[in-house]
Amino acid sequence: MLVDIVSTGQPPGLRIPRRTMPRANNPASRTSAFRLMSAAERLIGEHGYHNVSLVQIARAAGQANKYAVQYHFGTKENLVRGIFDDRLARIAARRRQLLDALDTRGHASVRELVHAFIYPVYEEVDDRGFHTYARFAERMLETDLPENTWFSSSHFGTTMEIRNRLSDLTPHLPSEEFSIRYRLISALLIQSLSLADRVRVETRPPAAETDASGGQILERAIDIAANALVMGTTPTGETL
Repeated sequence: MLVDIVSTGQPPGLRIPRRTMPRANNPASRTSAFRLMSAAERLIGEHGYHNVSLVQIARAAGQANKYAVQYHFGTKENLVRGIFDDRLARIAARRRQLLDALDTRGHASVRELVHAFIYPVYEEVDDRGFHTYARFAERMLETDLPENTWFSSSHFGTTMEIRNRLSDLTPHLPSEEFSIRYRLISALLIQSLSLADRVRVETRPPAAETDASGGQILERAIDIAANALVMGTTPTGETL
């Protein structure tokens, strides 16, 4: 079992993620803009960006005004940008904690950097404990919007830092090969969170078992991702 990286320098245990969407009695959750972001994140994650209308988002957010998105955000793209900025601010701060702890201890392994990449995303859940942000982000990759809404965020820096550090630790991989593997493991790690949610719904075990199932899925995904980067290639590009 993993232990807390902040206190010991080791990856933290995969406990049930903390709530990051405020509860209904929190004043922030009562704002129209927040409810719109929450509804859009869930609906886009379930149906895809192009299959959800602004009116649907407004209705799901409990807004009587069908133009609520336009009023608060101007455009659907700006709404998406708001979701990314909100989530990435917390993800980047948590990644900074993990990276600083690794740097204080000394050398960081490939696996530890992969863990620092995905664990803060694992912690981002809705008020039911589901990874709606991960599903939303995965769906947004199906569009041409990430460049202007996700990758351009001021909080995207830690993502690139981890990518660059992983590249430095895998000099045996040619640049093109590293890029391919990095994209593959990024998809694997994000999809592992959706799988953890599906397992939770399908099995409906007690809370402790749910946490173990989700944690085990993510740990295995981290293992696979780290091994994919460490594995070498032959001169013909075949894996060793």
